[in-house]
Amino acid sequence: EGISYSHPAEFILIGTMNSAEGELRPQLLDRFGLCVHIEGIADIDQRVKVVKRRAFYENDPARFHDAWKEEEKKLSRKKGLTLSIFFK
Repeated sequence: EGISYSHPAEFILIGTMNSAEGELRPQLLDRFGLCVHIEGIADIDQRVKVVKRRAFYENDPARFHDAWKEEEKKLSRKKGLTLSIFFK
């Protein structure tokens, strides 16, 4: 009826899909500001590390946090730099 209303909003939409089901069509893909393609870990040794780290966390979250504190700080600084570049 010719009536419209705009409401300011800030949100992030995160979606996932199985690439085995096919690719997104270009007319849909161009609607996203950021698209990340990821793959599973195929290397057995790396997969074992992931499982062991998860078990370490499950058994003692505080000790896990202490063990990874410095690495977390590095990643946090890197993320901050990335966000400052992305949102200029």
